[in-house]
Amino acid sequence: SPPKQPPARPMVSYKVTVFTSDVKNAGTDAGVTVILYGDAGQSSPVKLPAKKAAFERNKTDEFNIEASDVGVIKEVSIGHDGGGWGAGWHLGHVIITKGSEKPVKFPCDRWLDKTEDDKKTTRILTPEPQATPPSSSS
Repeated sequence: SPPKQPPARPMVSYKVTVFTSDVKNAGTDAGVTVILYGDAGQSSPVKLPAKKAAFERNKTDEFNIEASDVGVIKEVSIGHDGGGWGAGWHLGHVIITKGSEKPVKFPCDRWLDKTEDDKKTTRILTPEPQATPPSSSS
């Protein structure tokens, strides 16, 4: 018999706040896509609906997207398609806010550039360590 399909996860709203670094040529005109990875699964790739002059140096851009509920977000994949002139992008950090939950910051502070750093145009980001007291689970 065919394997049972897991039930489709509900769609939820996420706010994706992207901070482009304040370094020379940090901005990009390329198309930027995110994938959310959580303890309940992963989202499909979502292209951020870039406005004109999005992802410019020392700028913050906010996007509201719909994606499947991935549960607690563990990782974010963010990358660009290399389109446009000077596509290289220096990403400061990304903040993901799921519905009305607390925002989670994903630091990057690296180039997404075919000619800089390690030449990758996609990064897997993990949450900034939370300043919470250690749990007493043993």
